[in-house]
Amino acid sequence: MIFEYGNRRTPLFIGIGFLLIIILAEFLAIMLLNHGLLVYTLDDPYILMALSENIISGVKTP
Repeated sequence: MIFEYGNRRTPLFIGIGFLLIIILAEFLAIMLLNHGLLVYTLDDPYILMALSENIISGVKTP
């Protein structure tokens, strides 16, 4: 016998709920480890700005 849900969308809501719980747990872990500050690295914006500067100045990159 196949187990039937009460609604067709129940698996969708379970999946979305699980995803939100994981996102909340990750956010709380970040806040706990950084003493309440949401911190991210600036590595990628720096690389983009340096590359743009090199392109404007005409420096060829390998």
